[in-house]
Amino acid sequence: MLDDQRFLNSFNRSKILDSVYSFPYQLRDAWEGSYETVVPHSKYLVNNVVFCGMGGSGMPGRVVDCLGGWMLKVPFETVNDFHLPAYVGLGTLVIAVSYSGNTEEVLNTVSEARERGAQIFCITRKGGKLSQIAKTYNLPGYFFDPRYNPSNQPRVGGGYLIMGTLGLLSKMELVDFNRDQADSVIHFLGGQNGNFGARVPYQNNPAKLLANSMWGKIPVIVSSGHLLGGAVYMRNMLHENGKNFACVFEIPELNHHLLEGLQFPVGNRNNLMFLFLESHVFHPETKERFKKTIKIVNENGISSSRFFVRSGKLYTEAFEIAQLSGYVSYYLATLNMVDPGPIPWVDYFKNLSLT
Repeated sequence: MLDDQRFLNSFNRSKILDSVYSFPYQLRDAWEGSYETVVPHSKYLVNNVVFCGMGGSGMPGRVVDCLGGWMLKVPFETVNDFHLPAYVGLGTLVIAVSYSGNTEEVLNTVSEARERGAQIFCITRKGGKLSQIAKTYNLPGYFFDPRYNPSNQPRVGGGYLIMGTLGLLSKMELVDFNRDQADSVIHFLGGQNGNFGARVPYQNNPAKLLANSMWGKIPVIVSSGHLLGGAVYMRNMLHENGKNFACVFEIPELNHHLLEGLQFPVGNRNNLMFLFLESHVFHPETKERFKKTIKIVNENGISSSRFFVRSGKLYTEAFEIAQLSGYVSYYLATLNMVDPGPIPWVDYFKNLSLT
C-alpha cells in the first residue's frame, strides 16, 4: 500500500505531503528572513528566554530547548499556557510564536510581557492578530510568507518557526549556531528527502517501515537529551496528521517508574509498540540505558523499533527527527485511511461553547 503512488496521493488533497517535503526549504527561507530582522534593542541585557507557543507553534520551542545544554548561552523555557512565569520581567526575552497569529494563549502572554516590561519578539505569518499587535506597539518580529507550506497547516510549517527562533537567537548572540551550521542542516535534510520520500520503496524507506510498525498500535516514543524535543515533535505529528494516539517518555527518567507499568493491563503486548529514537553521540551511560530498557520491553512481550539518526551532529539530529516525523505521520494517516489535513476535533474544541 505504501508503495502505491495513487493510493498515497489520494490522501494528499490538503497537500500535507508537499509541505513535509518542503521542510528544508522552509528552514532556508526562515534563516534568511529571521536573520535580516531587527532585534530587540537591549540584546546584551537578556538574562533568560521564554518561548510561548501552542500545538504546532509550540513544538519548535521544545526542539530548541532540548538543544540548550549544548548551544544556548542563557536559560530557556517553553510556555504552553495563557500565563508567563512570575520571574518574567525586564531581563527576559519573550519569543511569542503563533503560525496563524491568532492563538489566544500566545496573545495573552504578549499582553502580560508588555505589562512587565519584558523584551518581545514575534514570529508569525503576515496578516494575523499577532502581526497587527506587533505593528501597533512597534514590536520586532519575523513575519513570514509561508510559500513553502502549501497546506498552510502550522504543524507542517515548523521549519519557519524552528529556524526563525534560531536565527533570532543567533543574531542576538544567545546561541552557538551560525550560518555554516544552518547551511549544513539544510543540505543534509534535502538529501534525507531521498530516503523518506513517497517514491522510495517500502523496504528501503525508514519512514514507511516505522509507520507500518505503528499501524494499529499506540506508539510509545522514547528518547533522550538533544533528541527529546524531536520526540515531542513526532508525538504531536502522529496526533494531528496520523489521527493516532501516541505518548513520549525520557531516558533515564522512565527507568525509575515506567518499567513496572508494562505489566498491566494485559493487553499492553497487543496494543503498545515502543519506538526508541537513538543517537550514536549519546553519552555511554545513556546508550547503556537504552539497551537495558529495550531488553525489558521485549521481555514483557511488547514490540519495539529503533531509529538511529544519521548526521552525527547534535544540531542536525534534532532537525532530522522533526523531518522524519512529518513523513511517518503522513504514511500512518494513509494506513489509517484518513486525510491527514483536517483536524475536526481540534476545530470543534475551538468553536465549542458551554454557555
